[in-house]
Amino acid sequence: MTDTDLAVLRVALTRDEALRLHVYDDATGQPLARGDTLQGVLTIGYGRAIGITGISQAEADAMLDADITTHVRDLERAFPVVRTLDATRQIVLAQMCFNLGVTKLARFALLWRAITAGDFARAGLEMIESHWAEQIGPRATRLAAQMVSGEPGPVEL
Repeated sequence: MTDTDLAVLRVALTRDEALRLHVYDDATGQPLARGDTLQGVLTIGYGRAIGITGISQAEADAMLDADITTHVRDLERAFPVVRTLDATRQIVLAQMCFNLGVTKLARFALLWRAITAGDFARAGLEMIESHWAEQIGPRATRLAAQMVSGEPGPVEL
């Protein structure tokens, strides 16, 4: 196909497939909610059958970059104190926000009290003593240690 043919195809598909920014069941056309039974294939976007084809590494990387931008923005808006912290602690909190979302992270009242007071040993302890730490195991231990020390963990760039 020529570039013109591909452009025509793109217009036709965007017209006929309809953009859906949330996952849906291609058999019913209905959005999926927790607990729903999938009748067809998990689909998103313009008919992308992610339940069959998945996504590419480039798509996953683009989604990760967009999610990082969103979570860091949400974190800094909800907790302005984050901007005053060193990079390591900002990254720890951004990872927690990515994992939990800003709403659930806001429930860590004792963690935020310790951070605001500059008591990073207490902040690390609050992280370790949480239900979140039980759920994610070694990641919580590593992040809590970074919160306490202010030193980054091993990272390959």
